[in-house]
Amino acid sequence: MPNYIADEYDMINIGGLRLGGQNNTNGDKYDPSVMQISMQDVHSPNSGRDQGGTMRYKVVARKMKIELEWWYPTPEVVSTILHSIQYVYDSALKQNVIYVSVHNPSNDTWTEHKMYRGDRTMPYQIWAVGNRRFKSLKFSLIEV
Repeated sequence: MPNYIADEYDMINIGGLRLGGQNNTNGDKYDPSVMQISMQDVHSPNSGRDQGGTMRYKVVARKMKIELEWWYPTPEVVSTILHSIQYVYDSALKQNVIYVSVHNPSNDTWTEHKMYRGDRTMPYQIWAVGNRRFKSLKFSLIEV
């Protein structure tokens, strides 16, 4: 992977924010609680079942989707992460997403895709005065 030195413990790099690494400069407070990678097939417009019930489809592309979730993050962590994905697939500031390859998941095999971000969800919760937290932060990154 050109211009990227991956730490063996990194999970993902979004716009320069390295997440999930023991040796990252942010410590572990930005490490996702959940990172789920899925591969999605894009079918031709004529795909579907015919009158006989037979499924007819043609896969025209395969796209990657990454779902990330943090449990009980502080407002500071939420702000930093949201800022790092603010420009994911912005026409002026395209940022690539770098993550462990699912096709060859050795620690030194990385893949890079242009992705756009899906909706962001962050339910807010307060336990006591001075202890403000979000219940979670969730969003998806979907390959363009």
